[in-house]
Amino acid sequence: MRVHMRLIAAVAALCLSGAGVSAKELNYWPYATQHNFCPPGLQPVTAGGIICCGKPNQHITY
Repeated sequence: MRVHMRLIAAVAALCLSGAGVSAKELNYWPYATQHNFCPPGLQPVTAGGIICCGKPNQHITY
């Protein structure tokens, strides 16, 4: 379980950093899943091909 939490934290940090891309340039789509391990107020989203926690700014997936 601790490994899962560390992995989720690392991926969330990567997503929140933008991985070198401005947040204005990045689209966030909701990721359909029945599990939500994100902090309160956030949901699983895809950003640049990575699944992370955030708030979607697009309603239709590509």
